[in-house]
Amino acid sequence: MIPLVLASWLSTQTWAWDQDATATRYRVYWSQVANEWCTSNMVEFPASVCVDGECQGSIPEPPGNLTFFMVTAVNPFGESQSAHGEIRVCP
Repeated sequence: MIPLVLASWLSTQTWAWDQDATATRYRVYWSQVANEWCTSNMVEFPASVCVDGECQGSIPEPPGNLTFFMVTAVNPFGESQSAHGEIRVCP
């Protein structure tokens, strides 16, 4: 699964992404700065949010006008890698 990265100006944050057959859950990260992802800006969804190959979930509306999003797949072996920056614990 290739992580989804989008910029958004929407007031309602409901996202859809393609299902990964090996995922047991998904993580949606958001940031005000491209390619800077903090575990504190993450919402996790179970794989049960997927129906017929499409997954969908809503997250709290992040503050600010421009917000970047990334979705990763998680299974018992770990979280999918991203070419869109490191996921870290922020102070």
